[in-house]
Amino acid sequence: MKTIKRVWMVVLATILIGVLIAGCAPAAQPTPTPTTQSPSPTPTVAPTTATIKIGLSLATLQEERWVRDQERIQQECKDRGIELFTQVANMDAAKQQQQCESMLTQGIDVLIIAPHDATAAAAIVEKAKAAGVPVISYDRLIMNVDDPNMVYISFDNVKVGELQGKYITEKVPKGNYVIMSGAPTDNNAKLFKQGAMNFIQPLIDSGAIKVVLDQAVVDWKPDNAMKIMEQALTKASNDVQGVLAPNDGTAGGAIQALAAQGLAGKVPITGQDAELAAAQRIVQGLQSMTVFKDTRNLGTAAVEAALLMTSGKIPSNANQVVNNDKVDVKSILLTPVAVDKANIDAILIDSGYLKKEDVYKGAEPTTATIKIGLSLATLQEERWVRDQERIQQECKDRGIELFTQVANMDAAKQQQQCESMLTQGIDVLIIAPHDATAAAAIVEKAKAAGVPVISYDRLIMNVDDPNMVYISFDNVKVGELQGKYITEKVPKGNYVIMSGAPTDNNAKLFKQGAMNFIQPLIDSGAIKVVLDQAVVDWKPDNAMKIMEQALTKASNDVQGVLAPNDGTAGGAIQALAAQGLAGKVPITGQDAELAAAQRIVQGLQSMTVFKDTRNLGTAAVEAALLMTSGKIPSNANQVVNNDKVDVKSILLTPVAVDKANIDAILIDSGYLKKEDVYK
Repeated sequence: MKTIKRVWMVVLATILIGVLIAGCAPAAQPTPTPTTQSPSPTPTVAPTTATIKIGLSLATLQEERWVRDQERIQQECKDRGIELFTQVANMDAAKQQQQCESMLTQGIDVLIIAPHDATAAAAIVEKAKAAGVPVISYDRLIMNVDDPNMVYISFDNVKVGELQGKYITEKVPKGNYVIMSGAPTDNNAKLFKQGAMNFIQPLIDSGAIKVVLDQAVVDWKPDNAMKIMEQALTKASNDVQGVLAPNDGTAGGAIQALAAQGLAGKVPITGQDAELAAAQRIVQGLQSMTVFKDTRNLGTAAVEAALLMTSGKIPSNANQVVNNDKVDVKSILLTPVAVDKANIDAILIDSGYLKKEDVYKGAEPTTATIKIGLSLATLQEERWVRDQERIQQECKDRGIELFTQVANMDAAKQQQQCESMLTQGIDVLIIAPHDATAAAAIVEKAKAAGVPVISYDRLIMNVDDPNMVYISFDNVKVGELQGKYITEKVPKGNYVIMSGAPTDNNAKLFKQGAMNFIQPLIDSGAIKVVLDQAVVDWKPDNAMKIMEQALTKASNDVQGVLAPNDGTAGGAIQALAAQGLAGKVPITGQDAELAAAQRIVQGLQSMTVFKDTRNLGTAAVEAALLMTSGKIPSNANQVVNNDKVDVKSILLTPVAVDKANIDAILIDSGYLKKEDVYK
């Protein structure tokens, strides 16, 4: 007790001396607060996530795609001021667990895992769960674990396989197949195969396809794929007609084995991941296709989800579920896209994913003497300018001589222009007709001259030419997207229905599709049609006049407007604006014009239908090249009747766009620039 008292006396004495010294010293000056330069704001919202820590665990960087995933996530975190911890397990499940446990001890707020072993990674999730850290199962689903805070972010991997299976069976509907699946430790590999076999198995069951070898590629290694392919070729004495390769790396290994037997480029083979090497093989004719899973979107989705999950929220777009053999896991599933020689420029290059000079390195054009004639009805709408530019660029890149004429909505002038191009020795004629029926005479002239015709975007009617191919979008589907959208927005009320130019067969198809949704509601009495009228020559002024008539007739009591394209929507919106109704009456559109995109983000136009004219232009030039040698494109596997015969057709898929997905569909794809849309 005495000792304690002595210690306290010493402490008090020391404090007293300190106070006396301080009292004699001059007053201290306040320390100036250091200033820091604020970071420049990003084009979106300024980051408020400086204290957030994300852990990223990747199984491998063996494939190019994982390098891209890593780079995207790093960039997203950097842009948002997030601290990112990254570990790569080099295909070692035990190492991945150790790395993740280490990141958990460093105080991460969210853990993003692309597991090497989907089952073994369950132990990592349990550790994270115990630490209160939510987990994102990135691209590969972690199996046999129950964590209500886990979210799975990937692509629709059954769909990936279906794209592969559909493609290969259309190319090779019968013959000897080699079937390779991905690493047994990766649940995605099972999903890819499941999807592919949805198309292949029925042909196996029918006896059309015989499987030479069906084997998994351990660790997805190209060398293992090459060995499997070598075994298959030996077993079948090189008599192989098709190869299902689960990704681009395994495709590359298999192609090495095929090349050794002189079969590279002769045996169709699938792929996945859109790696540069695969894209190069596709343009060189060595690999048939790949499946593009845009890892830019995947990486962004993961970081966006992580930010929400740090505050205990589940992302609203995690609205699907995938079972992991124990529970249904909340999932965000993005859409994959099949890519081959016909659309590689539009999908991989125009979107900025790959560079054209890299893809076409070593692939020299061999089409210098080919001449193509292009006849357009109009350049009134922005979309036709884009079509023209795309076809011009495609021809320039391939060394094709292109002759272009624009008829300015004059059927007689269009016929004269086409006849003139025929006399100049063109090899193929691409026509977007002003008058679908009158253009039949042009087809007859071309047929007599031995020149095949591509009916571009608009079907030429009442003519029989077995060498004519129709290339467009599924135009009934276009109308269905419009009709579905407007009836979901406005299931009852007064409608104004506008259709396109009576001379354009597409206008009939658009309306047919839209009325599949609208007519039942008219029949039930829920919808009343104030005015139903065609817009002559698709002119916005004519659409404005129709809208003015309708508003007068209904005393402005209009709840919905079916406008067939963006130009007519713009005209109708002018009439609505004059009555103070712009943005209050839902209205459709089509063509994804810049002005329409601007109106959508401003809330003046409800939606548009995106028909990517880059794909259409590329498909037309690719088809033209085949048709110069008397071939019909293999993807002209649908038919559309032109009131006389069924015409072989290539029909691309349109996409509905509104305020919710305009960035993802129009801006991220490179079709429009963000600064222009949000101007």
